[in-house]
Amino acid sequence: VIDSYEVGMQTWTEKYPQEFQQRRGYDLRKYLPAMTGRVVGSGDISDRFLWDIRRTDADLMDNNYFGRFAELCHQHGLKAYAEPYSGGPFEEIGSGSKLDIPMGEFWAGQGGQPSVRLAATIGHVFGKPVVGAESFTAAPVNGKWQGYPYAFKGQGDWMYTKGLNQFIFHRYAQQPHPTAVPGMTMGPWGIHYERTNTWWEQSRAWLTYLARCEYLLQRGTFVADVAYLGNENAPHSFPERENLDPPIPDGYDFDDLPPEALIKQMTVRDGRLVLPSGMSYRILV
Repeated sequence: VIDSYEVGMQTWTEKYPQEFQQRRGYDLRKYLPAMTGRVVGSGDISDRFLWDIRRTDADLMDNNYFGRFAELCHQHGLKAYAEPYSGGPFEEIGSGSKLDIPMGEFWAGQGGQPSVRLAATIGHVFGKPVVGAESFTAAPVNGKWQGYPYAFKGQGDWMYTKGLNQFIFHRYAQQPHPTAVPGMTMGPWGIHYERTNTWWEQSRAWLTYLARCEYLLQRGTFVADVAYLGNENAPHSFPERENLDPPIPDGYDFDDLPPEALIKQMTVRDGRLVLPSGMSYRILV
């Protein structure tokens, strides 16, 4: 599992000039001052060079970080889970396409969670039936052993409607001592969900409900009317619904499709836009 990318912008490696040359077809060295804010040649030339830099960063992150992680997992019989977002130099949907299980996250007691829709769109577009999320993460104000299944159910059901179909609890801490309670924690973070919780023995009904919901949701196909053409810029983040331009009316849903997937994979069948994953859409925006 790779958590959300919280380590800032990587912009250089030892072999970066060769990687850039291979992908963009020219030598970057004489344009390097543009990376410090200077104009090289003209404003237009400098902007085009910087666009190429950002696109190369994203391609390398897609292939050499997320893609390589998935390759290593598969070599050892493992599945690759990751949360492909949080301010890195990459294109989120493209990076997520390399994973077995794309993931978002949502926090107990908090509202909108765009990363869940990001993970769901990756699953829809690239045919990944399981969409996970770091689930019920809690800051201290909503943690402190205050959570319980009824308090979680409403938010969990809401996340199911966003396309999530596998909870990955945040968090279950190892409890090495047989009798110490409440036991080990991850500092102040998380819902403190483990065998030392006071309602542990009463949680079976909730877990049975979640298992049933997720079993069914992993076997359905999402219904969306709109295929939104994604942005070729990098880095690129999944658009929140309220920021779409043009906006989508209430009652209709969408997926954000990377241009490469749309151009190379989409066909038209019976008046609908169809992807190999089985997803289909009524219109392209």
